Amino acid sequence: MIPKLVVLNGPPGSGKTTLGHIAAHSLSKKLFITMPFADILKVTCHTLLGLPRIADYYESVKDKIRPEFLYMTPRQFYIKTAESLKSTFGKDFFGVLWLKNYERTYNLPIPIITDCGFREELIPILNHFPNTADVLFIRLHRPGTSYDGDSRSYVYDVFPRECDLHNLTDSTEVLLNKFINCWIDMGYERSYFDK
Repeated sequence: MIPKLVVLNGPPGSGKTTLGHIAAHSLSKKLFITMPFADILKVTCHTLLGLPRIADYYESVKDKIRPEFLYMTPRQFYIKTAESLKSTFGKDFFGVLWLKNYERTYNLPIPIITDCGFREELIPILNHFPNTADVLFIRLHRPGTSYDGDSRSYVYDVFPRECDLHNLTDSTEVLLNKFINCWIDMGYERSYFDK
């Protein structure tokens, strides 16, 4: 048995994006693909502003004020747009959009959501996966990281297969091994990681 979705939850700097990247690119069978909520938000914002529809196009300048982002930083514009969209369309808005993207790409490897921070985003996803064994939910903890000053938070008790991963190193190999251990501890088959 393998999950149909992996969701990563943790504060900025805890290793979510790194873990998603190494899982998607380091395993020989190419079992995973990253599909973060933020990519949907960024492409939506870029479309609104008439900018290139590439999620990470402005990643290197995300904290610099840019005229094309109405004299805000890209990060500020993304947050302001996300808050506006959620207040207009509901707190589950990005979960609904993510699910539409997922449904268009069913034949892809297992998607990893690398940036879950709101319980409400998960409700449409939970409804889509009625067999809760289909979802592996991992909370990442890392010393020196927190949700202080952030509207996101740790999410608990949404899926029955939840794992807490403590990221104590900068070693991507150690991080990947901890991910594999979470996978096995939650009852999924190890054979998918054998080279």
